[in-house]
Amino acid sequence: MIISFKYKFIFIKNYKAAGSSIETYLYNYLTLNDIAVGTVDFKGINNNYKFEDLSLFQHFEPSVANKQKNKAFFAHMPAWLLKKRLEILENKLNFEKNIFSKFYKFAVIRNPFDLIVSDYHWNNDPSNPLRNNHTFDQIIREIEEQKFDTFRLFNLNRICSFSHKKILVDRVIKFENLNEELSEVFNCLGIPFNGKLEIFKKRSVNRKHYRKYYQSNHHKKVVMKHFSQELDKFGYYF
Repeated sequence: MIISFKYKFIFIKNYKAAGSSIETYLYNYLTLNDIAVGTVDFKGINNNYKFEDLSLFQHFEPSVANKQKNKAFFAHMPAWLLKKRLEILENKLNFEKNIFSKFYKFAVIRNPFDLIVSDYHWNNDPSNPLRNNHTFDQIIREIEEQKFDTFRLFNLNRICSFSHKKILVDRVIKFENLNEELSEVFNCLGIPFNGKLEIFKKRSVNRKHYRKYYQSNHHKKVVMKHFSQELDKFGYYF
């Protein structure tokens, strides 16, 4: 998650949708006055504001809530929560007013069928410190049994209002058209870009086409049920 006061934008980081690559690229254009959540690749900028919020336990998985309960900003933070936090912090700190409504907000969405395959590979990647070594069937079962709308793979929820009725970002980039649409966004913001994001932080190797991983109709039906809004809104299909 990034807030740039120089370029007047907010980047909402979705899961397995080139978020780390985009953050790494944008980090070169941030100032010490901006806000960026730290990653394994770079230190955060102004992301250590304390913010005790016990309501996180009502909306997030316990492991996530425990990890983020005292942080004002964190990775993969939903837009609705960021909006709420900024409204409070603007009154407490020396922030300009109405940041969320005034700044240009963008995020990246990805075909859910492809997204799940990417998650499967990341959960089995030796370089992932949180790897679960899940089988593909276990990944599908985790989606099927998930009770929290903030679950990591539910990217559309992360860019919507709390009720999920309204998209809160100004531009939703499709992962499949990443370079073309990033060019349009960065040109609008005045950020230099040569038309190709040449940073790939978590690219899977030896990966087949996503359709090869769905060996049962049940797997497909779970995705179609739990990601029906993404499929409808963005024209995705198997």
